[in-house]
Amino acid sequence: MLPALLLLGLGVLELVLRARGGQVLGVGLESRHMFSLDAQGRLRPEPGWTGALSGESGTVPVRLSDFGLRGPDLGPPAPGQRRVLVLGDSFVFGLGEREEHTLPAQLQARLRDAGGGDVVVGNAGMIGTGLPEQVDRLEQLLEPGPDGRPAFGPDLVVACLFLGNDFVDDEHLPWAVVEGYRFPAPVMRQIASPGRFRRALRWQVAALAEKWLIDHLPQHAMLGSPFVPPAPGSRLLLPSGADRAEGFFVDASAPTPAVEAALARVSLAWERLAAVAGDVPVLLVLVPTRFHLDEPTWVDGLRAHGLEPAAYRFGATQQRLTLLAAGLGLPLVDLTPALADADGAGEAYQQGLMHWTPVGAAAAADALAPHVRTRLEGVADDG
Repeated sequence: MLPALLLLGLGVLELVLRARGGQVLGVGLESRHMFSLDAQGRLRPEPGWTGALSGESGTVPVRLSDFGLRGPDLGPPAPGQRRVLVLGDSFVFGLGEREEHTLPAQLQARLRDAGGGDVVVGNAGMIGTGLPEQVDRLEQLLEPGPDGRPAFGPDLVVACLFLGNDFVDDEHLPWAVVEGYRFPAPVMRQIASPGRFRRALRWQVAALAEKWLIDHLPQHAMLGSPFVPPAPGSRLLLPSGADRAEGFFVDASAPTPAVEAALARVSLAWERLAAVAGDVPVLLVLVPTRFHLDEPTWVDGLRAHGLEPAAYRFGATQQRLTLLAAGLGLPLVDLTPALADADGAGEAYQQGLMHWTPVGAAAAADALAPHVRTRLEGVADDG
């Protein structure tokens, strides 16, 4: 009788935990089966996936197209149609925002409203990824389909670099997908019991038990801490306790080893991006954090992260990346001025958090549209 009651109780608890949603081992339950790995081991959004994802402004429905892009199915380009592919992270994807409020959707509307004709802007944003995954995604979308033509067939590639965690997101590589959930390399390296790990992913009761062990009896846990993966011996050496996710370290006045390493990795990714794009023109875009919009906010952010403002220079990151792009012969648009203007009333970014509001995405689309339009006209002239 007692075993039966215990099983019943565990079953009820499992149903309650699943109904509550949230995370399992640090990964959102709602994103299960959203990603897979292709034959080359590259992360790939699953074409046709549908669900709902939570962000800073709530939970919204999400659909992935036949190409794994956020939005409706597209199929091959129609005659006379021009296509723009926007690569990036959760800013481009529009985490927590409805599809029509994302940067690619608003950019498409502006291009069409300005008499641009049949223009399609594909949303290739991938949550929690960095520049290497952008290049991988471009490779996937340029691979030939059954008719021998590139799958998406872009006329222009727009590659967005977020001036926060994009500098360190390659530490997630290589990604793993286990039981339909995506995990970064630092987590996978800690797993001591693959069997227990899979059970915790299948059953939330097991995940709850593992979390209790991590918090109270870590010596018996299957891994150290999947919730905050440690990064000992990181290639980016920063002051103790400093949060690299905001990208402040690239604003250092002196070219520290951390700055040089970050810029070298960006340069390598941009060079590879241009090589993969081939004859398709590329436009680079800098997406500032909310701290980069004005100097007083930037100074407050440095101090909040335990950094001494005197050792840093406001605008240094944008200046360094602009010079880097020029050296590679790639055009670049810095969205900092446009977003600073839009955020005058504090409406461009989620309050206290990092992502854009629809107002911020609209400001970015307004700033980008003329540059994109000019380059599409150049493509048409060349054609």
